[in-house]
Amino acid sequence: MRGSAGFGQERTIWLIVGVIVVALIGIGLLWLGFTLGQGGRGTEVAQATTTVTSLAPLPTSLAVVSTNTPLPSDTLPPAPTATETPIPEPMIVAQEGGVNLRSGPGTSFSTVGRLEGGVSARVTGRYGEWWQVDYGGVSAWVADWVVTASNTDGVPEVVPPPSPIPPTRIPPTAIPPTAAPTVIPPTAAPDTRGIKANTFVVGNKSGENVKPNTVFGNAGDIWFKFEVVNTTGGSIKYTKLGCWVQENGHFQVSWGDAGTETLEAGQVLTWLDHIYNEKANMGSGTYHLWLRICFEDGYCVNLAGPAEVRIP
Repeated sequence: MRGSAGFGQERTIWLIVGVIVVALIGIGLLWLGFTLGQGGRGTEVAQATTTVTSLAPLPTSLAVVSTNTPLPSDTLPPAPTATETPIPEPMIVAQEGGVNLRSGPGTSFSTVGRLEGGVSARVTGRYGEWWQVDYGGVSAWVADWVVTASNTDGVPEVVPPPSPIPPTRIPPTAIPPTAAPTVIPPTAAPDTRGIKANTFVVGNKSGENVKPNTVFGNAGDIWFKFEVVNTTGGSIKYTKLGCWVQENGHFQVSWGDAGTETLEAGQVLTWLDHIYNEKANMGSGTYHLWLRICFEDGYCVNLAGPAEVRIP
């Protein structure tokens, strides 16, 4: 009986031990399975991490390449600096002694002003041997032979104002070439009132001088140069001084056409002027030219002459 009871206890003990062992084995298997499961995931993560980290790292900054990158400054020559050369204006300068400015290209036009010697004016046009100038905003005219002109190559030819003295046309047949001229000699003792003519030359112009000549073409101008002096001790007023044509009465007034002029005591006046042959209506024939002066009271007298000229 005792032996059977002991064997029963022993079997119970082993059963308990077996259950414990089985429980421990099951626990161990559960732990192992959990561990292996965690280990697999770690390997996959590690592999994935390895795969990602094996790629070349992206740059932290991107270089921007411009398609308009300028060339180095030392490869381009410096841009040239444009310098404009000013074009000199056409000018005239009055000769010593000063010059009169007139309203048109001729001594028959009135005087509108005067330029003293050395004073300049801007040229705006030309007509024949006369310059049109800017005189304080007003157009005025001055003869070429009493000024010094510069930079006038491109000055345009302009239409002058009409002559203030309408021409008196005389038919060319009025004075036949062979007709003897009617000479009006000066009086034996003309009253010149103290004005004396030192020179009176008629001919062709050569510089500032006049070369005496007696024959002129129909289209040629007749030049004259004179010098007068006031021999008195007082001033003398006059209204006209110039060259007078005896045959047709044409008076080329050099001084006084704009009003009363004055010759002071001892004053010497030298002047160069010319007669426009076409304007004087001097047809074929022989003419006698006088240096003539008219005083303030209307009295006129010939100071020198006559100079005989012929137009074929």
